[in-house]
Order: sequence, then structure tokens, then C-alpha cells
Amino acid sequence: MAVAPPPAEPKTAPCDEPEPGTADGPLAGERLEAALTAEPHDERVAMAKALGVVCDPEAPNFGLVFAQAVARFQRRYGRFEDEVTGRINWRTNRGLKMVYPELRGPKHRCQGQVKPTDTALPACLLYWPKATDEQKAFMHRVYELAQERASRRRAFVLAADEVDVIETGPCPGKPADVEPDCQRTHWAQRGAAHAAKRLLDAARADFEADREAHGQRNLMVYTGYRSAVFQVEIWEYHFPRRYAATRRARRRARGGEHGEAAALMLAQYYAGRTAAPGYSLHNRGLAIDFGCVTRSGGWIGSTGSFRRAWKSSGCFRWLEQNAGRFGFQLNASIDEPWHWEYRGPREDG
Repeated sequence: MAVAPPPAEPKTAPCDEPEPGTADGPLAGERLEAALTAEPHDERVAMAKALGVVCDPEAPNFGLVFAQAVARFQRRYGRFEDEVTGRINWRTNRGLKMVYPELRGPKHRCQGQVKPTDTALPACLLYWPKATDEQKAFMHRVYELAQERASRRRAFVLAADEVDVIETGPCPGKPADVEPDCQRTHWAQRGAAHAAKRLLDAARADFEADREAHGQRNLMVYTGYRSAVFQVEIWEYHFPRRYAATRRARRRARGGEHGEAAALMLAQYYAGRTAAPGYSLHNRGLAIDFGCVTRSGGWIGSTGSFRRAWKSSGCFRWLEQNAGRFGFQLNASIDEPWHWEYRGPREDG
């Protein structure tokens, strides 16, 4: 007698979209803070629930619906995608407490000085563990000079207006460094986002048309729009290394390695490498850093260690020949072949 097969386990129902206003309403920050300061639990599930994603985390579309809810929350407050749930953890993100006043506690280093409408983000947001008081004061002075110099060229912005999605796709990077299911959404100012979509479509069509020549080559977005708050974290991340790189020259400056001349020297050194927070075209959604998958499937990222590889890549050659058709130009004042700025449609004739 044949044995009947066991009944199939019921499939987990897919998640529904959150109610409108749940993820991007004025109380979203309060709900997130409450969820994350409760008893020990799965932070990802708690955050999802706070943003209105109330369903089984095993649901097939849980990750996508949760990511979309986070994106709405971040866009509402001028946040860069990936800041809450990605490599910069919610609990240690000082900028979060800056943007959402209700999350500021008495121990916050800025002591209530910061407001989202300020014309600059103050140096009190910076963090340099194990630095001496003299080093921290010097870091703050370099930052202030960088802000002052940048303000002569353009106005400060906390976050871009009218941003739109360029694309959502696999997280860029070496396959071994990226989780298989990792997805990232890239944003830009609306006109730049639409132009970037056309540019990527054209590049991929050209590569696909001659796979024998191009192999696995692909052009990807590494980063597009990022808020001024996230720019602070990038600025401070690079400081210890650049402080060390300029030490010998700063020691020869008038006033010594922590004097005013030394601070100006380091601010100038920064200017060609990392924009002051609130003054980067990334903060306006008008700059895109591209990544490149090579013919053999290797990865060329958008950092200084890849500069030589970028300049000799097929992706760079394609951008040099074609990016202008879509309104993107290389910034000749900085040595970043992956960094392209949107300047609008080219006017022929």
C-alpha cells in the first residue's frame, strides 16, 4: 500500500505595503527609537515593525518591502540610503540624533546646538577615538576651514530636493565581499537620475552587443546622492589617515603641526579629495561615482586605490566617449575618474 506524502507546509504569505505615512510620517523616528531601546530582540524585525512592515520576516518579499520602507523614511528626512540598515549601524550613527531632534539625549556631544536648518553642520559632530584634546581641536579647525572655503563656491544644502531612483541592483563590490542577497538602491536629483538611467542602458547595450570584446564588462553606480549628514561621517573617516600623511609637511609650517597654517594646509589637502559636508555635489544629487566590472569579471571601485585601474578600464573609455551625450562631465579639478557630474543636457550647435 502506497504511503501518502506528507502535506506540504503552507507558504509564508507575502508582506503588504505599509500604510501611507507610516514610514515617512513625523512620528517614524520616535517609533524607531522606542523599538530599538526595548527588550533584546531582532533589531531588523523591530525596525521593520516601527516602519509599518508588519509581517513574517520569512516572507519572500520581506527584505524588499522593508528596504523600500527604510528608503521612504530616509528620503523624508534627507538621509542617504543604507545609513540606517547598512554598514553604518543605527545605534552608533551620531548623525541620526542630529537630524531627528526627538532622539537627542543629554550625552550627545553637540548639546542641542544642531538643527537641520543650520547653514552648516558644526564640528562638534566629528568623532576621533583615542585622539588627544589638541588633536581634536585641530581636527575641528581643519573642518571649519574646509567649510569656510567651500562656502565661497556654493551654498550649503542639508539634503537634495526631488531625488529619484536611478536603479536598484546588486551591491557593488567584489563578489566575495558582498552578501548574495544584498541589494542597494541608488538615488540622484530627478534630472540626473533620469539621465543616468539612459546612460547605463546605453553602456550596457554597447557591452552586450559585443560580448566577445567586452566579456563580463558592466558599468554600475557605486554611489549617487548622499546627505550632508553622511558626508560628515565620510569626512571624519578619512581624517586620521590624512592627518598622518601631512604630518611631516605640517611640522615645517609656521606655528607647528597644529597651528593655523597647518590647519589651512590640511583643509587644502582635503579639498581635492573629499568635499566639505553640505557642499558636495553628491549632497545635491548631481554627482555619481561609478563602479566597473571588468572584462574578466574583476571589480574596480571608486576609491583612490583603483585610480590607475579606472583610467585604463573599458568603462572609463566608454564614459569619456559617451557620458557627455547624457549631460555628465568629468571634473577636471579632481583626480577621480569614477566621479561624473551632471550638468544638464548638452546643447548642440
